Amino acid sequence: MEQKIEFRKVRDFGEIINDTFLFLKQLGKPLFKSVFTICGFVIVAQALVSLTYQLKLKDNVSSGVTGLSSTFGWEYFAMIILSIVTYSIFSLTTLSFIHVYREKGNEAPTPAEVWVFVKFYLVRFMWTSVVLGVLVMFGFVLCLFPGFYLMPILALIYPIMVIEGATFGSAFDRSFKLIKEHWWTTFGVQVIMIFIIYAGMFAVLLPSMIISGASMFLQPGTLSTSLTIFNAVFGVLTYVLMILPTIAITFSYYSLSERKDGIGLMDRINNLGSKNTDSLDLPTEEY
Repeated sequence: MEQKIEFRKVRDFGEIINDTFLFLKQLGKPLFKSVFTICGFVIVAQALVSLTYQLKLKDNVSSGVTGLSSTFGWEYFAMIILSIVTYSIFSLTTLSFIHVYREKGNEAPTPAEVWVFVKFYLVRFMWTSVVLGVLVMFGFVLCLFPGFYLMPILALIYPIMVIEGATFGSAFDRSFKLIKEHWWTTFGVQVIMIFIIYAGMFAVLLPSMIISGASMFLQPGTLSTSLTIFNAVFGVLTYVLMILPTIAITFSYYSLSERKDGIGLMDRINNLGSKNTDSLDLPTEEY
């Protein structure tokens, strides 16, 4: 029988990366079921708005229309708003799935159980995404370094809010405390996940980019409508890749929390000698 993953455990950099993919391997099917059940409407809405925007740009290029109004119409701003909603709900659904998974004793939750947490935190999550996005952009404007410094710290706010039920202010303060002396590990995990995401996006969209480039070269000023549809739909589906960094940062959170609080270790100590110890599927500790 395959051993179930225990989140509340101290992990090093390599273990966080490996267990991220192991978790996806073991629970990918119920996780994706929850994601597409809960996020399906947003995916369709984002794809339709993105398609409308790209078709508008295609028509403008074909007819030679230029100017700000041709680029920054209502479709553009609707696409920006929906991208925030899409990112938020994908990340929140993944976090809620993990949280309920642990609450159920490492059993895969149903979409209905995950939805209870998603609908409770969604508005707070979206506002948090906007605020943190502004903070990171402001940090990058200040000679880049502050932006890179804030990235792993602010990323921890999301799991703290959902798993600990903390307010934004409390989560902001706790993230700084948790990451102290472990910034490089958390940052490294984020960099690897970002690299994997962009590699995945590039692999998905590469055929379309090649065909689009060839089409523009052979027939300048034209772009196939079918390719435009492909770009819009698959561009939205790349949001699925956001599941990976969410799982990874959740593993990072539990590892940092365990280093500081030792809750998981105390639970295992309290369970020593109990009749149900063998069924708990607890991880082996290394000293």
